[in-house]
Amino acid sequence: MARFVAKHKLVDKRVAIIDDRTSYGEGFASAFEKAAGEAGLSIVAREFTQAHAVDLTGQLLAIKRTRPDVLVFAGMYGQAALLLRQMQRLRMENIDLVGGDGICTDLLPSLLVGAKEVSVYCVEGGEPTSQSPKATAFRRYYETRFPNQYVGNAMYAYDATLVLASAVLRAQGNHLGVRDQLSHLTYDGLTGRIQFDQRGDRVDAKVSVYRLSKEGRKLVEW
Repeated sequence: MARFVAKHKLVDKRVAIIDDRTSYGEGFASAFEKAAGEAGLSIVAREFTQAHAVDLTGQLLAIKRTRPDVLVFAGMYGQAALLLRQMQRLRMENIDLVGGDGICTDLLPSLLVGAKEVSVYCVEGGEPTSQSPKATAFRRYYETRFPNQYVGNAMYAYDATLVLASAVLRAQGNHLGVRDQLSHLTYDGLTGRIQFDQRGDRVDAKVSVYRLSKEGRKLVEW
């Protein structure tokens, strides 16, 4: 995501970060901060909140003073909706909001009814659902079973469960062998072919970038 911001600049290169102090939020924020330095972006502020906080005015006022062009929010979509409304009250709507798969859902625009237009970019792992018949069928089935609850990481949770189950079966009851099986496993899932390198990272991991607005989610780059 940092490379996308640097490539398209999104006005300039001044970036502020807020993370929600969860493992996900801190991990995303730290990874973005590291990649931002490599991409030539300038981190002008890093603020923190709690995952269930509803008032982020203090963090936003501190960030506003640093005059960023982009605000990275490392948290979930519900809190991102609150953040966007508070940014508008503080006249910070000219700042693009950027986030990870935690906010990359059609549910975010649905929480902004009555708000002004927003500019939000988010990254989601894997190729776009529209490019995969299996992923498209999964999403259709998911939305039938759980209306208005689909989030982008649902496919990852599904794939992760089946990958782990496959490794457990291959280990044949040897729980110490599960990790070894994972390191050698190849699995064709909803999010593409899954293999892991020596560090445990996914090989050839793909990501998709979307723009969220009040009209919904639109693919920008993948």
